Amino acid sequence: EHAQHIHPDDYELFNDERIIASVQPIHCISDAASITEKRLGERCKYAYPWKSLYEQGVKLISGSDFPIESHNPLIGIEALTRRIPFGSKESWFPDEILDIDTAVKTYTDYPNLATETSSSLGKLKADYLADMVILDKDIYSYPEISKINILATFVDGKRVY
Repeated sequence: EHAQHIHPDDYELFNDERIIASVQPIHCISDAASITEKRLGERCKYAYPWKSLYEQGVKLISGSDFPIESHNPLIGIEALTRRIPFGSKESWFPDEILDIDTAVKTYTDYPNLATETSSSLGKLKADYLADMVILDKDIYSYPEISKINILATFVDGKRVY
């Protein structure tokens, strides 16, 4: 939980010990300048190493850290794909940005690895539980993902919103 500040020498430990890296992407955009840079200084280059972990084969799952941060996963997906801190216009350590497909999977498909429910959740597929949202924009082509509206939510195939 909170796999945020990891030295590159430690990446292999995740695979060696079969550790799943649970990340809260919103912390990167809310903490980057105000906390991380002030407390870590030069070491902040090791903060939120999402792409580096993923490229090393580490399993990444994302969450919100609600009630500390917003529960909205769209903010987290945007953080993973843009890394633009609140109040800034530029990406913070953009080499660690994930592509949109991987970012979405850290919230949908990959968490099932931690709960051993991969046979029934995380995908829109026959015999899977239909947990999904309908969005007003295409998440794969609209960069300001946090501004996308959720039009409907389905849990186990039933509309709940």
